[in-house]
Amino acid sequence: MELEYLDSWLNSPQKDCSNQYKYELLRITPKMKYEKTLIENLQDELIFSYKEKKYWETIVFNLSEDDIRKIVNSTIPDDSYTLSDNVRTGDFGEVLVKIIVQHFYNFTSYNKLKYKFNKDRSVFATDLVAFDDIINPQTIYFYEIKTRQSLNKEDGLYITEIAYEGLKKDEDNEVQPVLSYMSQRFHELGEDELSLKYLKLSLDKKNVKRDFELVILTNDINEKKIKTICDALQNTNIELHPLSLTLVLLPDLYEIRDKIWDTLIDRVVELSKSNGN
Repeated sequence: MELEYLDSWLNSPQKDCSNQYKYELLRITPKMKYEKTLIENLQDELIFSYKEKKYWETIVFNLSEDDIRKIVNSTIPDDSYTLSDNVRTGDFGEVLVKIIVQHFYNFTSYNKLKYKFNKDRSVFATDLVAFDDIINPQTIYFYEIKTRQSLNKEDGLYITEIAYEGLKKDEDNEVQPVLSYMSQRFHELGEDELSLKYLKLSLDKKNVKRDFELVILTNDINEKKIKTICDALQNTNIELHPLSLTLVLLPDLYEIRDKIWDTLIDRVVELSKSNGN
């Protein structure tokens, strides 16, 4: 899926030149307020993250409109209670970071939304993995993503501390399991040459380097609070290296989220009609 529409909406990631932290600090800010076409593009990214685009187009879109609506409802998190509404927020954040990583860094990235067994629960462990070069990978990037309205403390910790601890405790931020999984995935896709390459790479964790990424998406752009969460991470005993913190600062983040979810089912029906069904 083409991602050029991000260029008209977001500035590319900017490094904090005055950074005195023991990790790399970057910011992503908007160029302009979102437009209807942005909402539609993000809706497409979201629904194709739950199931492959080809699956929707060749299988689901052959159903009646009523049945398509039922399939979408059975795929996306519910919104009838707080926990599932939080899951909607988290899923949206993960998809947004996935396409930011793909577009601005030219990485190949993978999240786990397709592999949920419970649509109303968040994905556990590492949220996203990315490769600098999918054909000849040198580095795997492990991402922990948090989407928040407020940067205030939660249960005595700031969001950067929570995110770091989440990334640190994940058992699957090891190189070998990811490479082994990718080997199986390439085999399923009929790419046996790549499958064998990744299987060989998985034999020694030193074959590929690791990079650790924290991403905080928020509409809280209070500079004092931003400095506080950055300082909190600085004061953490950082054992994961190299480590980067990216702040995606969008004043209308939750407005965008609501627009996306409120009309997502209608958007999928519209896609089915444009697909000739």
